[in-house]
Amino acid sequence: MIGVMRYAHIRSGDLNLLVNFLVLMEERSVTRAAAKAFLSQPAMSRVFHRLQELLSDELLVRTAKGYEPTTRALAVYAKLEQLLPEIESLLRAREFRAAESKDLFRIGAIHRSFWLLPAIISTVVRTAPNVQLEITPWNHSFEELESNATDLVLASLPPPPHLRSQLLLKDKLACLVRADHPIAQNSLTLARYVECQHLAVSVTQTKQRLVDDALAKLGRQRDVRVQLPSFAGVDTIVGNTDLVATLPLGAARDLARTPRVRVIPAPPEIGLFAYYQIWHPRNDADAAQQWLRASVRASCLEEFSKLRPSPGGRPGRAKDREH
Repeated sequence: MIGVMRYAHIRSGDLNLLVNFLVLMEERSVTRAAAKAFLSQPAMSRVFHRLQELLSDELLVRTAKGYEPTTRALAVYAKLEQLLPEIESLLRAREFRAAESKDLFRIGAIHRSFWLLPAIISTVVRTAPNVQLEITPWNHSFEELESNATDLVLASLPPPPHLRSQLLLKDKLACLVRADHPIAQNSLTLARYVECQHLAVSVTQTKQRLVDDALAKLGRQRDVRVQLPSFAGVDTIVGNTDLVATLPLGAARDLARTPRVRVIPAPPEIGLFAYYQIWHPRNDADAAQQWLRASVRASCLEEFSKLRPSPGGRPGRAKDREH
């Protein structure tokens, strides 16, 4: 009897309300939340009023910028982002049945990993045809993993120690250049490389750290004339200029779809480009998340194995490593 009385508020509540609360907090609009939750607007309005009664709070208040969560709503949201995945894991069958699953998986990916996404999506859709995938560019912050807004991140650097990661593979770096560029005719030395003018793909305000940091350790610096926020248009720009784009080999070959550009090995002194998948420890034992990570790993290694040997040699496949 004591145990039942301890959870009187849970007995009088409805866990479905809490799921819809997350949607309302994310959308901050009854209309948008209703569409996302596949409810009518009147139904979502009733849910909102029940939540206000359950939590004894207004939850959303009107401001000059629109509706904003109250302090109480933000505190509840932060707690639920941690607790609901654990409750979901408790209620889920221990065995994950991919063919029957209707889960939503959310993946954040760096732009340089986009060449791997077709293989990942193909594997997931083939083995779990009813699941949903939501893939967004990764903003180089682990906050979305912390808040459970993202399930998995594909990144080029290992995460902080409190997060989990697996090294998927290491790819050689390559240069995408105009087909008749003078450096395309011979092996590209480090000295010749730094003499060239470069195009850098950067999703942050900084340059490509891996390349520039490697050069700095060698006492060298490259002449970056153009920085772009994504790979869009890189092949066209390179094909019509003397600019050199340095990319992971897989990404470079994915862009080299016209005879106007050519892929050549980057100077080996620059090093390799690593791909990690990163997740929060709360998802360690979740069967669905384990399946997702295994699918990503298998897809990446399969796609990576399709790369033909380049003049600079075949890129090395990394051994599994978890932190």
